[in-house]
Amino acid sequence: MIRLTFTIFVFFNIVSCHAGSDMKDIKEKISVSFLIYNYSNIAIENVSINSQGSSSANAATKIGSVGSSGIVCCIDIPTSKSVKVKYSVFDNGSLKEKSIDVLTENSQEKNNSYAVFHFLPNNSGVLEFAMRPPSPRKDLLLKAINKQEIEVNFENGSMWNSKTENEMAHQEFPD
Repeated sequence: MIRLTFTIFVFFNIVSCHAGSDMKDIKEKISVSFLIYNYSNIAIENVSINSQGSSSANAATKIGSVGSSGIVCCIDIPTSKSVKVKYSVFDNGSLKEKSIDVLTENSQEKNNSYAVFHFLPNNSGVLEFAMRPPSPRKDLLLKAINKQEIEVNFENGSMWNSKTENEMAHQEFPD
C-alpha cells in the first residue's frame, strides 16, 4: 500500500512539473552540439539560444574570414522556425547584452546532431541544424553584405560552403 501511494505521489509530482507548459513543446526540442561562426568584426560573448548554452566566438579578422567558438555539448534547442539569441559585446569597456530573433534552417530534418549559429556582419544571424559539423557559409555572408560594395576574398576558400550542411550531405550520400 505504501509503495502504491508513493508511486502515485511521484507520478503526480512529475506530471505537475509540466502542468503549466505545453507537453507538445517538450517534444519539439532536440539535444545538439552547438557552435558559432562569427563573420563580423566584433567578438561576441555569452551566446545562448532561448537561454540554453553559453559560448563565445572571436571576431573575424576581415570580411571573408570567420571567428569561431569551440563545440558546446549538449544543449536543448527548439526545432521552431525561429529562436531568440542573446549575446554580449564589449562597448566602451563594458559588456552590453543584446538579443535578436533568428530564423532556423533544417530544424525539422531527422538525424540532426549539430546546431551552428552564423552571426553575420549586419548583426543578424541564422541557426543551422545539421547532421554533421557544418562549415562556414559563403551564401549567408554574401547575402548579409549584399547592399555594400565590398570585394570579398575568402580565406581558405575550400572550407566555405554555399549550401547548408544537410544539402551537402544529401548530395554526397543520397537517401
